[in-house]
Amino acid sequence: MARSDGMLRLLLVDDSLTEADKVTNTLRSAGHAVRASREDTLNGIEQALTQQTWDLLICRAALTSVPPRELLNFIHRLGRDLPCIVLTSGQDDTEELYDLDVQDIIQASDSKRLQFSVQRELKNLFNRRSARRNERALRESEKRSRLLLESSKDAVAYMHEGMHIYVNSAYLDLFGYEEAEDIDGLPILDLIAADDQNTFKSIFRQFSEQVESEPVHVSFQGGER
Repeated sequence: MARSDGMLRLLLVDDSLTEADKVTNTLRSAGHAVRASREDTLNGIEQALTQQTWDLLICRAALTSVPPRELLNFIHRLGRDLPCIVLTSGQDDTEELYDLDVQDIIQASDSKRLQFSVQRELKNLFNRRSARRNERALRESEKRSRLLLESSKDAVAYMHEGMHIYVNSAYLDLFGYEEAEDIDGLPILDLIAADDQNTFKSIFRQFSEQVESEPVHVSFQGGER
């Protein structure tokens, strides 16, 4: 289910209350707890989209007041991540529907296909929402970590294959640099005196090759800049 409370927020774009109820009942019979709202004008759809978050939109291809193309363009302009399924009848011309950015085009009478498609789209929507939450959490975690590192009085550096990727202010002060850009991508060996480089390379290689390593203490003389 797309929401943690298990409720499916369904926006139906249909001018027939009877047909809209059929869709709702079809999804409920598949085990979804559906909270549905029906709209048949762009104004009503706009209000619904701005006032509430929806999990799925199901519209009818033959609705002349809100054609599917106009509806999809409107949703894209609002920037909503809202999967859309179009229901058709045997008399509808479906050729132009394949050019639209819809998730599925289904015969209104095919209830099994509708149930299958809805389940798939809700799973995809749940995954996208989870990914966005994880991305936000990661950014917040990285922000907190960077603030902690920047406020640390200990010199801290992150390296990849011996190259500086990140250093904090204390590390810059230790080696006499003013800006992080001055040391970004600089090999760590450039900061070590020539007499100590072989020893450092050996220790650094052993440390890097271990999956789990205990802290290693190494003393060396800084090189001349």
